[in-house]
Amino acid sequence: MRLARVMLAADVAATFELNGSCLASGEVVTERSTFGANYTKRPVMPKAKKPCPCGSGETFKKCCRPLLDDLPHHVRPFQHFDEDPEGTLRLLRAEFTRYQIWHATNTVPWYRSDAAAARELLEIDTEALGDYLGQLRYVYEQLDRLGEFDSVLVQCEDLIPTPRWKAIITRERLVAAFAAGGDPKARHVAADIPVDDEYDAELLSLVLPYRDDLSVSARLRLIDRVVDGSDDWEERVRHLTYRGLLWELHGDPEAAKKSYAEAVESLPADPDPAWSHVVVIEALVLSGRSNDRESDLERALELCERYLAENADDAALHQGLRKSRADTLKRMGEDARALEDLKWLVEARGTNDDAIQLGQAYVATEQYELAPDVLENVAWGELTPGEKYDYAHSLFGLLFGFDDEDLRQVVRQRLEMIDPEFPIWRETRDRLLLYLAKTERGRLPGWWATIRESVILQPNVFGFGIDLSKLIDRALVKTRDDAEDSAHRALIGKGDGSE
Repeated sequence: MRLARVMLAADVAATFELNGSCLASGEVVTERSTFGANYTKRPVMPKAKKPCPCGSGETFKKCCRPLLDDLPHHVRPFQHFDEDPEGTLRLLRAEFTRYQIWHATNTVPWYRSDAAAARELLEIDTEALGDYLGQLRYVYEQLDRLGEFDSVLVQCEDLIPTPRWKAIITRERLVAAFAAGGDPKARHVAADIPVDDEYDAELLSLVLPYRDDLSVSARLRLIDRVVDGSDDWEERVRHLTYRGLLWELHGDPEAAKKSYAEAVESLPADPDPAWSHVVVIEALVLSGRSNDRESDLERALELCERYLAENADDAALHQGLRKSRADTLKRMGEDARALEDLKWLVEARGTNDDAIQLGQAYVATEQYELAPDVLENVAWGELTPGEKYDYAHSLFGLLFGFDDEDLRQVVRQRLEMIDPEFPIWRETRDRLLLYLAKTERGRLPGWWATIRESVILQPNVFGFGIDLSKLIDRALVKTRDDAEDSAHRALIGKGDGSE
């Protein structure tokens, strides 16, 4: 529907710019002496010395104006992008300017005189101009000049006086921030977006992952708005999965299982791997783990292998698929195979999360001597709260392989520096700190070896950890008659460990 409306908008703009006559073959008569000569109204042109509407920063006279007389209709700016990227940008900016002139000439006067009657045409213009912004962002990104795109957004911020246009500008600013600076910059932009506004599901879905400052209940409400307001199965699956994670971390495993199952039920039979592979595989993996469905894990691994074979030439997609396969293999207990993918990822892109995951995998496979070099390269100050939590637990895992007092001090410091949001995280952190304070140097509890794969080797999805407390409690119950019972009791706060 949206594509049809945008195509209609382009046809409307062309009709107003030409005299409307067509040849029998359907070709449009394009003879004209100057831009706008065949408009049904005198075109509302920007002043020559004013900033060009395309947002280039140059004056209209020197930027898009010279191109408009000879600008072909139905421009295909990406047709020669590889050969002439700068020319593609100039054509695209001129096409964007031409549509703005048509909008100012025809839609704006009608909207001012009869807003209700002009509403549909205004909506068409909003979507069409929003698509132009998205294309401009893409070209600026390909040219490594995203800093210039911000001036485009500033120039066009008040172009259309509707909430939908405001949401489009906000969306483009957020997407551009992520493309230019990754998570830190995107989080900075997202922090200023008032999520209580009546934004649509598309924008809320972009904002939500960057708003760790919101309470769990507030995030759950936003997720429900996205799920209820979106017709896109990918958006629904992604946010149903996210909702399951939040419920799990907030201590309601039954609600988490239900949400994961609903996410899997929303998956199409044959999802398109070009853009949905991460969403599909995460949903299957989390549902398989939470609902004890081995079939979901097997399907996730099968899709990983298939997508990798089908997209061997797409470097970015290949990296994402290798990470997804590593997560799936870890859930299935295939530690060695997961380790190979993680080592490849650290060499290929080396994000903080990749390094933490590789360090965890080395600990879980008892290759302790390899983990420190990986973890030492992680920049603590750049980590998200969830990554700090996982990193601190990776260091704790190293204690199983090294009898080192300095390492114990570092582990204690890192654990004390994290401020977990979720009750499960706080409880686990406090238990580990209590253990470090109560036990003798180098003595780890006997249950550690039996659960380290569960504690350490869990994939970090959306930057969140897992429920460790129940695993620990089960291990404590099983070993309560062990010779180290006093240390176990101290760990859970029952007794001081001296009896």
